[in-house]
Amino acid sequence: MIKCERICFSYPNSPVQVLRDISVVIQEGEAVSIMGANGSGKSTLARCLNGLLQPSSGEVWIDGLNTRHKVDNEKIRQKVGMVFQNPDHQIVSTTVEREVAFGMENLQFEHDEMHATVDHLLEEFNLKGRLDHPPHRLSGGEKQLLCLASVLAMKPRYLILDEPTSLLDPYSRRRILESIFKNRSKSIEKLTPILITQYPEETFYTNRLLILSEGKIISDAAPHEAFKEAGKLCRLGIGVPLEYALELEIDLDDHRVERHSL
Repeated sequence: MIKCERICFSYPNSPVQVLRDISVVIQEGEAVSIMGANGSGKSTLARCLNGLLQPSSGEVWIDGLNTRHKVDNEKIRQKVGMVFQNPDHQIVSTTVEREVAFGMENLQFEHDEMHATVDHLLEEFNLKGRLDHPPHRLSGGEKQLLCLASVLAMKPRYLILDEPTSLLDPYSRRRILESIFKNRSKSIEKLTPILITQYPEETFYTNRLLILSEGKIISDAAPHEAFKEAGKLCRLGIGVPLEYALELEIDLDDHRVERHSL
């Protein structure tokens, strides 16, 4: 379980509170998405959830471990994996195979287990034929699948995806999301995914949607329930699926709407 207790966050030398009094519990096994307009605090919250950032006040607990306790940092990082928006900022190795193995080597997995896991994940994400390729020669979608495989290799219980599809074409977006949410193999069936996204249609892969505005959670509901407030969300600069906007006769020229196409 991930538990946030009244967390606030401000960056150094800034008077602006990026997160304001956020309390939320994410149970193991849930599939959660987080949306909000630019500057709403989505990525900052994501980084607080795995200890990359410490809240200015309040507490974050991961399976009973407090992110403020440095002695627990290694355990927390193993429990909470993270895939970033730009895969080029995350890939560190010279070949696809070594990239998947990198985290496991640092965590000192047994040699046989490491080889079996790497082989399985390369097969699962259709990267087996590219195991000796330099990662920079992969397509954008393949790079993001490689990042996903590399994080899953470390066997996290929670997976934070910080806008992982924003740089991808529609086909690659669908491929990434279906790998996580639909085609769930044994390697990820017990995973708790937390998807940060700017695309409202992607939230329908999850069963719970948190919506942020000016650093506060303004909605916590199933996506189809949250988007019933389409007029309010559009006024806050938050995208809604096209069909919800049409139902409310929202002026499509004045508000952000997107077709639910995934």
